[in-house]
Amino acid sequence: RDEASVVCNSLGSALKKAGEKDKPIALFRRALQHRAARRDTNPLELAPVLINLGAALMQTGAPSEALEHFEKALKIRRAALGPDHAQTIASSKWLAKCQSEHAKYLHVREEPVQVLE
Repeated sequence: RDEASVVCNSLGSALKKAGEKDKPIALFRRALQHRAARRDTNPLELAPVLINLGAALMQTGAPSEALEHFEKALKIRRAALGPDHAQTIASSKWLAKCQSEHAKYLHVREEPVQVLE
C-alpha cells in the first residue's frame, strides 16, 4: 500500500468537501502518479482515486476531462469485480452523471450566439 497516495487522496477529499477546487485536483493527480509509479499496484486501488479526480473535475466545470477518469474506473472495476458488483454499479452511475453533464455542456456551447445591436 502506498501511503503517499493514500494521504494525497484523503487530503484531496477533505479539501474538496471544504469547497476547495484546484488543490484537490492536484492532490488526486499526485495520488494517481504515486500509485502508477509502483509496480505492485493493484489496478482496483486506482478506481477510487480516478472517481475522486473525476468528481473534482466535474465540480470545476470540466466534465469532458472527467469522463476519461470515470471510464477508466468503470473499466477497472468491471474487470476486477464483475458488472453486478456494487462498486461497479456506483462507477456506472458516476459515468452516467458525467455524460449527462457533458451533454449539457456541449448543448450550451452549441447554441447560437445572439449579437446585440
